[in-house]
Amino acid sequence: DYKYKKDDIFRYGVNDDGETQLYIVLKTHKTSPSVPPDSNPALYKTVGFGENGIAMWTPPISNKDAYKKGDIVYHEGAVWESDKNNNRSEPGVSGWHEVE
Repeated sequence: DYKYKKDDIFRYGVNDDGETQLYIVLKTHKTSPSVPPDSNPALYKTVGFGENGIAMWTPPISNKDAYKKGDIVYHEGAVWESDKNNNRSEPGVSGWHEVE
């Protein structure tokens, strides 16, 4: 069994671009190697990083993994900062401002 803590990041498999896929743990839990992270979106969220090293924006599943005020993401060629807590909006739509 493996024990994952909330906010741990780990690698599993590859993404559509053939690069190593990263996952962030949404809730502390124990699991076994026979349960892949891509089979349980309540416990894991895929994450990736742009060439600038900033985490790419991914749509939150719920308020539990929504962005917090001050979080920085890379989305559609720009760097964005969240203006509010529990931010589930897409950068460029509302609740974000562009930085850099």
